[in-house]
Amino acid sequence: MNLCVYASSSDALSPVYKEAAESLGRLMGTGGHALIYGVA
Repeated sequence: MNLCVYASSSDALSPVYKEAAESLGRLMGTGGHALIYGVA
């Protein structure tokens, strides 16, 4: 499955968001899913 994730480009966020993103990335990787991203 291809997934699109919208995220912030700022480092000034609570660590909870980084932890959640890392967790999602691990789950996507172990599940064989692909990340769709782009730049505006």
